[in-house]
Amino acid sequence: MIINPVAQLNKKLTVPLAHAIKDIPWITPNRLTWLSLLFSVFTSLEIIYGKFQIAAVLNYIAALLDSLDGDLARIRGTGGPKGALLDAVLDRYADILVLAGFILN
Repeated sequence: MIINPVAQLNKKLTVPLAHAIKDIPWITPNRLTWLSLLFSVFTSLEIIYGKFQIAAVLNYIAALLDSLDGDLARIRGTGGPKGALLDAVLDRYADILVLAGFILN
């Protein structure tokens, strides 16, 4: 099994954060998924304008939010196939947006 150090760092950040926000009812895993996509849109725009350092930070925030949504769903016990599908589909849109940013740069 290959251990990804970035994934380990993400989990050290997102798991405690998920525990901290688990009782806030308006923060849902699906909303975090959509917010992650929004940060990918911002990432793409920054790439288009050549601001790669800002894009890198925004992309990392998007990745953290993408990890946080799953952690929050697991902690709340609300994970399911619909949320997993939404997450997987929006992840692909996020990938496309970032790649499109590079293409349009």
